[in-house]
Amino acid sequence: MLINNLLKNILLISLVLGLISCSTPQKPIPDRGVVPFEAPTLKLDSRLERLQQARLETASKAEWVSYIQYTEALWEQSSDEQRALIEQDAWITLQAVDLETQQLLIENGAPAVSAWGWLLSSRQQQGLNFKRSMEDLQKVMPEISFSQHLIPELLTHFEELRNTPRTIGVMLPFNERLSAVSEQIRAGILKAYWQSDQTDKLIFFNTKDPADIVKQYTSAKQAGADIIIGPLTPEAIQTLADNDATDLIALNDIDQTAPFVQFSYRNQYETQQLIYHLELERYRHIALLTSDNDTDTKMSHQLQSSWSASHEFPLTVQSYPQQNPNLRAEMSKVLNSDASQSRAGHLSRTINQPIEFFPRTRKDLEAMILMGDEKQIAILRPQLDYYLLDLPIYGTSMLTPDQLSHAKPNRDLKNIRFPSFPAALDPSPLENGLEAFGWDSFLVATHKDLLAPGLMVHGAMGQHSITATNKVFTKLTWSRFLNNGQLVPLYPEKFTPPYFGQLESDYENNLSPDEMDKIRQDLLNEITQPRFDELPERPSFTF
Repeated sequence: MLINNLLKNILLISLVLGLISCSTPQKPIPDRGVVPFEAPTLKLDSRLERLQQARLETASKAEWVSYIQYTEALWEQSSDEQRALIEQDAWITLQAVDLETQQLLIENGAPAVSAWGWLLSSRQQQGLNFKRSMEDLQKVMPEISFSQHLIPELLTHFEELRNTPRTIGVMLPFNERLSAVSEQIRAGILKAYWQSDQTDKLIFFNTKDPADIVKQYTSAKQAGADIIIGPLTPEAIQTLADNDATDLIALNDIDQTAPFVQFSYRNQYETQQLIYHLELERYRHIALLTSDNDTDTKMSHQLQSSWSASHEFPLTVQSYPQQNPNLRAEMSKVLNSDASQSRAGHLSRTINQPIEFFPRTRKDLEAMILMGDEKQIAILRPQLDYYLLDLPIYGTSMLTPDQLSHAKPNRDLKNIRFPSFPAALDPSPLENGLEAFGWDSFLVATHKDLLAPGLMVHGAMGQHSITATNKVFTKLTWSRFLNNGQLVPLYPEKFTPPYFGQLESDYENNLSPDEMDKIRQDLLNEITQPRFDELPERPSFTF
């Protein structure tokens, strides 16, 4: 008995720590998985009526410790059929408990009272955290009343909600300026849809006029959209945030919290992933060479600020003009070889004759970061060979090839390490980064209720989770270019490619062109799309 009690206490402590790490400090608001049934009518034996009356009186006075104790006593003396109803009734009644009282129940010395407090705390859990809380409580406290019928019913309801078909709205701007971008994102969404079991329904809306975005959002909700992917532009997203829109996976970031999820193509968490990697390698003296365009400048400032806040030696930062740069001159400034050049020039003038020399570079430098896109760095990287440098060279996700895994090797990027998309490292049906963005936006939309900090979905751009501030956190995959320019995982033993199912090229070995066309047409017929013209009050659909 002593060993059993000790084991139970250990499990309970583990459960407590797990729940604390997942909970958020907000007033508990039951989500759609909390109350899956109506309040039952209890028909009890006359010998139990007095106990039930005392139970009801304590509930009316919000004396929740006594209410739970009466509930457990009533449950012990009731039939199995009545026990299930008592558990349901207690669960519904205890929804009135606020966060402060819930914590007092958890801290109560009576095991049954504390257990009900932990059960109530599951109301703050989302997705798989809710399921995990239920399963852990059932294992730790099998003798408490709610473990017999209530938890199995809540878990069954949870699975039913997960498997319920949804209508997914997609709001993208097919105007002159953004049509090409929207078409690629839309292609990625459709490819992800075809990869799914296709039980959900897609409805597309053209949000070419930001002034009508609220009307478009309302139309999507009236059309039955359970969740909406988009809009794309910060202006449209800001307008919907100001109008308290919900159930969105916005495809940009407005640098503030909003009542919906924000998912940006530019990973705002990349700098901290880069710093973490550099810290693991124990680098201290690092140089950064960046272009002067807005994106690179913003990221370089973030990196410089974050690094300086917690490291003794600051980054050595040098910027080069994106237009007509003198790359060798800029590189020499980073490496201090310009000082060596000046000393050589001074000596030559002093002795009044030319001299032969090779410029000396910094000896303390341990790593270098080159910030820019694939084309810029392909020009910049060969300059390092001139100085015979043998340094670890790093880049950013901007080096991810535009054509992902279909890209040809690039020898001018040899030996550069950088965080990239998994879809660039393994064959996939995706043609470019924007298609990967569309693919992953569909994954986030269909897994939104399951995602929480610590729980991730493995997508084409990386592993995604939703933070406490409703932002999508994307963990990128570390990659490197070999000497021949081929892109491979930096840590092959840790790399898990995204699941893309059977590729179209695999089907082509077995199916005729007519059969392939029929498959494509059947898939298209599964998707309902409105016309891309003037949006009517209630959208009409074509197939």
